[in-house]
Amino acid sequence: MVVSVGQASACLGTDLVKRPRSPSPIDSPTDIKISKIAHSILTREAALPVIQNMYNKATYHTPKIVKLEDLTEIDLLLSNNGTIASQRVRGYSSKEFIAKGVESQLFPVVSNEGKSYVFFRAILSSRPAPIPQISQVVGKIAFQCAYFPKEVQSEIKPKADFRYQLAEYANEGDLRNFVRRKDLSEWENNALPNLGLQLLEKTLVLHQDGGAHCDIKPGNLLVHKTNEVLELFIGDFGWYTREEAKSGRCGTRGYRGPEASEFFKFFDKEYMHHDEHKPEKYDPKSLDRYAVGVSLVELLTKESLATVITKWVNSNTTEAEETFHYTKEDFQAFRQGKIEAFLDQYISEATEGSLIKVPEFAEVIKGLIQEEPQNRLPLETAITLWKKGLERIKND
Repeated sequence: MVVSVGQASACLGTDLVKRPRSPSPIDSPTDIKISKIAHSILTREAALPVIQNMYNKATYHTPKIVKLEDLTEIDLLLSNNGTIASQRVRGYSSKEFIAKGVESQLFPVVSNEGKSYVFFRAILSSRPAPIPQISQVVGKIAFQCAYFPKEVQSEIKPKADFRYQLAEYANEGDLRNFVRRKDLSEWENNALPNLGLQLLEKTLVLHQDGGAHCDIKPGNLLVHKTNEVLELFIGDFGWYTREEAKSGRCGTRGYRGPEASEFFKFFDKEYMHHDEHKPEKYDPKSLDRYAVGVSLVELLTKESLATVITKWVNSNTTEAEETFHYTKEDFQAFRQGKIEAFLDQYISEATEGSLIKVPEFAEVIKGLIQEEPQNRLPLETAITLWKKGLERIKND
């Protein structure tokens, strides 16, 4: 879940008990000079409310109370994709992580300069996770760690083959939680369609650069507010690829296209008696387009398409079938042409005034969520239609 990052090099706060640090072999003359002349402007006490705010804005679970004793001094040496000299970031982190995904943990970090970050630590290291330069254009990833000299948590042992990233903190958290907030203001609600346009445009930029995200979903889209303007960023490039053809499953169930899914993984529940299915080669960019369509549904309706589909399937199964969750035939029927009819019904039954009823928005969504990858709407066409929808709203 993709988060404000900054660069900072500073010595420890003067009000802290300073612990001697033996020179590291990675310290360069520049690093030592920066350490000597930099001054900390953030104490542990000052870091506490900043970290607490990060928990409130970017968490998948109920925010935990951060205590002063829970703050851990951190010291990270980072490299900006290997294009510039390594830079040291010193600051404080909570012992509790903000969120935990399938392959990663997110820790809050506050630098000694008072900037807020999210520290991404991968749990698995079987797949290399390139941090492409383009991620800094469409996302908020700033650095990957070249070296991790200290533990963020005492129980976590750093490993050289693990992936580390420092990502900018988005002050409104991820899109999934943002659209579900009960205190969204009128202007924030009105700004949601513009976030959809940003998603379409930034995905196109990513594709034009030659890569594909392969895990687009509201939980990996980050929202940042500056001066009453909302900006959307794409986060979590763990599945990023520059391959023209991909095989096997990737992404998240409920958001990935049928070509990259097993039957039972297309919905929230598991089909207990399924046949083994390994997805064959498919176009990762087309997979992104499908995921963008599903994400746009959630952006406009504030509920996931997977949840709606699950309800629909449950209402169309017999009591015997529910015992096994779903039958194979249910999935086949759905994936063999019913999706468009379902979307038509879903849109027509939406509450009057719902954004998904805007004709151009509905056309984009139905054009992207297509069973056959080759039938999915090109992003350029989707962007043109979406802009027409924005004009319609503006003129109504």
